[in-house]
Amino acid sequence: MINKKLLSFDRGALRYVELNVLFQWLGMLCNVVFVKAVAGLIGAAFAGSLTSALLWQQLVLCLATVPLRFACTMLAPCAAASTQSLPALAPTTPRRRPPARW
Repeated sequence: MINKKLLSFDRGALRYVELNVLFQWLGMLCNVVFVKAVAGLIGAAFAGSLTSALLWQQLVLCLATVPLRFACTMLAPCAAASTQSLPALAPTTPRRRPPARW
């Protein structure tokens, strides 16, 4: 979840949040394409209509989405980590521990 109140304090952080969400959506889209390609392969194999052209097409599609998904997975935290260099919005106070009850 995105805390909109925190983003209202610093509009510069919104760019990094948008990049993080974009990379996550692209990664999810790669997952959808990969699963559709694998399901098409399995469906064609069971239906008996699997041709070498279809096999190569689906394999190339699968092999193209895996590195793209990996890149999106690696870039999403990098976009979010860029916001950590921004100054703190408010001073933090340590939490007090409740007294021990014996």
